[in-house]
Amino acid sequence: MERTNGIIRQQLGRWHRRQNKFGKLWQETDVTIRLARAYFNWIWVHSRKENTAAQRAEERDRSLELERLNYLSHTLLTHYRKFYNDPFC
Repeated sequence: MERTNGIIRQQLGRWHRRQNKFGKLWQETDVTIRLARAYFNWIWVHSRKENTAAQRAEERDRSLELERLNYLSHTLLTHYRKFYNDPFC
């Protein structure tokens, strides 16, 4: 399990920081974890099983496209803008 957590932690670090650490704000970490879960559950196709985690759980019949994740990431980031003390919210 720790090996899996380390791999996911390193992947998340690449998405929003240049270091292998989480962001300073918990809200950034929460949004990034949601994006990673969405990617690994709905988009990432297992090389041996040739399906996604959602397909194995019989949630979907096919994987989502990466463009859909871009839409989801925009939705998540827009929804959580109030946590960033953005004056334009």
